[in-house]
Amino acid sequence: MEVFVARQPIFNIKKDVVAYELLYRNSRVNSFSGIDGDTATSALITNSLLVLGLDSLTQNKKAFINFTLTHLREETPMLFSKESLVVEILEDVTVDNQLVEICVELKKNGFVIAIDDFTADDINRYIPLYPYIDIIKVDFMKCSPEQQVEIVRELKLFKLLFLAEKVEMEDEFEWAARCGYSLFQGYFFSKPVIVDGKAITPSKMAQFQLLNELSKTEPDVDVLSAITLRDLSLSYKILRLVNSAAFRRTSEIRSIKQALVYLGLRELQKWLSFVIVQDMGADQPDELVWLVLVRAKFGEMMTRVIGCAERESEVFLMGLFSCIDVFFNRPIDEVIAKLPLASDVKDALLGKENFLYWILRTILAYEKGEWDLFYEISGKLKLDKEKATDMYIEAVGWANQIKQDTAKN
Repeated sequence: MEVFVARQPIFNIKKDVVAYELLYRNSRVNSFSGIDGDTATSALITNSLLVLGLDSLTQNKKAFINFTLTHLREETPMLFSKESLVVEILEDVTVDNQLVEICVELKKNGFVIAIDDFTADDINRYIPLYPYIDIIKVDFMKCSPEQQVEIVRELKLFKLLFLAEKVEMEDEFEWAARCGYSLFQGYFFSKPVIVDGKAITPSKMAQFQLLNELSKTEPDVDVLSAITLRDLSLSYKILRLVNSAAFRRTSEIRSIKQALVYLGLRELQKWLSFVIVQDMGADQPDELVWLVLVRAKFGEMMTRVIGCAERESEVFLMGLFSCIDVFFNRPIDEVIAKLPLASDVKDALLGKENFLYWILRTILAYEKGEWDLFYEISGKLKLDKEKATDMYIEAVGWANQIKQDTAKN
């Protein structure tokens, strides 16, 4: 049985990640005779999430998880610790005495409860539940601006937190914050705000020169060392990175030349690129850097199971640069033109359909929990879908390890 699990960040008003919603589904629930959706999803939660451990997906932050009425009746949330979970009540669950009793019991046990996909039409429907609810997740795509304001105004007396979900643009985030929303979910943080785009500074140009040198068939090791030594911060970061636990080294690497010998040209190019992207993202939400790192690793592993392992480094770079327009707040075609990437990688990043484009689209569909789309386009790659979740979980765990190690002083 194919089970897919992804995560979507939930931010506070400072754009710090405070939780993740876990997006999950059995790929073809209805195709298994005798197995209904509740049973399949319960199996996923108990077997997959509990076996994998929430920490590997949420970095010790709370997990928002949808529970059907059957899950709630069976007390499935009680399998998790109250510190790790936010119980989401789905919009199609009938509000009756049984649901009220379930919420009362959850609150007695210290759980945080949220109502999912809330709209203005639901204000009166959930009146019996408000004393036990902590968070209202308002579907911004289904509510007009007037309704988004109305929900907060009508329910503020209940001392609820309001979460704006499906927030896709920066101006939507700013509007929601002004209206009284304190939590935000969506991919607004991964979209560029093109106003006064960042200039590509001399230090960034030096980093691009480094990438260009690395992209040569026979790069000059002395040139590489000279460029990195001119930027002590870059040298420090790349050495700290290659000495991290993620590389499972037994002896310390102390120079860029040594790193080149240990990693090889392709790997050094990849990791110098990561350090450059991390620098570029210094004034962006931290989650953005880790989003592209997961994309990069997920794509790299994907190449090995779809028969193009020889392109793994280029696919890694494609994932790494997939939000480069956000880092610079400039049109992506303008920034991509300056990067030393293969032409088909550039085309894929610009949305031109080729083989690498479909790899990127598969990564994005999985990341967003767009399961039907993922199932459709991954078929173009002949991807063994049963391996997708394992690769994604590994990519997330690996990125978490990099984050942990590079955060150390």
